[in-house]
Amino acid sequence: MTADEIRELYSYNEWANKKYIEVIQNLDEEKYTLEIRSSFSSIRDTMAHIFVSEWTWLQRRQCKSPSAPPDWSVKPSIKVLIEKVNEIGWERRNFLSGWDDDALQSLISYNLLSGKAGQNTLQELFLHLVNHSSYHRGQLATLFRQLELKPPSTDLILFYREKKGTV
Repeated sequence: MTADEIRELYSYNEWANKKYIEVIQNLDEEKYTLEIRSSFSSIRDTMAHIFVSEWTWLQRRQCKSPSAPPDWSVKPSIKVLIEKVNEIGWERRNFLSGWDDDALQSLISYNLLSGKAGQNTLQELFLHLVNHSSYHRGQLATLFRQLELKPPSTDLILFYREKKGTV
């Protein structure tokens, strides 16, 4: 895998996250916070988990090991989530812009929130996070359907079609 391919996947990840943000920003507070049985108890908490994970892994890639989720992640408003997704996206684009193919094999040591030590290559960390966010966006789609809402379509092929202007 190349650094350009990683940057492409992160462009997709940002695009897909923004598709959900566009819909969520129009939800009323009741639907945003309604408890539904799932991995996370609401749309709010699932979105917060996605962005806390993206924030945490960005910290780790910068050789920092947070010991707890950030304060903003506890019951965040839609406004806070939008601010954080934009901030995290900007930081990640800035971080990724300087990497080349060889750097992807750099070994990063970090601590999990539990304190347990971990170690992976940058490539593994990058790929993990895109996969992780996609997984939880799939859960969001199910939460939306349970609330009789239409989830946005975030298939990778749609990202490519939109990029090419063929949608």
